[in-house]
Amino acid sequence: MVEYTSAFGKAYSYTKNNANGAGEGAYKKLITGGSSGFKASLGGQYNGSAFSEIGTAGYYWTDLRDRSTGEVLVYIFNAEEGKLSRLTESKDKHFSCRCVKEEKV
Repeated sequence: MVEYTSAFGKAYSYTKNNANGAGEGAYKKLITGGSSGFKASLGGQYNGSAFSEIGTAGYYWTDLRDRSTGEVLVYIFNAEEGKLSRLTESKDKHFSCRCVKEEKV
């Protein structure tokens, strides 16, 4: 994860990285049109009966899980705030999934 942080910047976190401007650099690099080539889509979320935030937010699962709560780490691209945030969510939520192959260096 250190390689990604140095390349793209840190995500905003309510508990670990909540400084002014946190997550803005990473958002700009990872969003469609950014310099990373990742092209994050803002597909919103699905609550079980309706979609919301399409075009304004993109929620992405990771494979990292909080051992104490069982919740999964999620990255959120927020177009209104222009930042990338991270938090844990229940695995029962309906978010986007994007497979990324890691190459050994």
